[in-house]
Amino acid sequence: MEREQKLKGFRRLALERIYRLFEIAENSKDTELSKKYILLAIKIGKKCTVRFPAELKQKFCKKCYSINIKKTLEKPFLIITCSECKTKRKTKPL
Repeated sequence: MEREQKLKGFRRLALERIYRLFEIAENSKDTELSKKYILLAIKIGKKCTVRFPAELKQKFCKKCYSINIKKTLEKPFLIITCSECKTKRKTKPL
């Protein structure tokens, strides 16, 4: 019981850090630095076994970890295109 409560607090703290890293990456003007922030957030998520919310998954390219993406809605999918590596992927819209 006590261990479960510690894990919940640990995961909550990890999610807060992930959200903060994404916020910093969006405000950063340096693309390489923002990629490092995204990679750090992914590592925190893996280490703490935290699932990324869908809103965060749609904010970066999964191939090059860039935040410079373009979203287009083509029924019934949301198509995310990376402006750096030109990778496209389909997701469900929020």
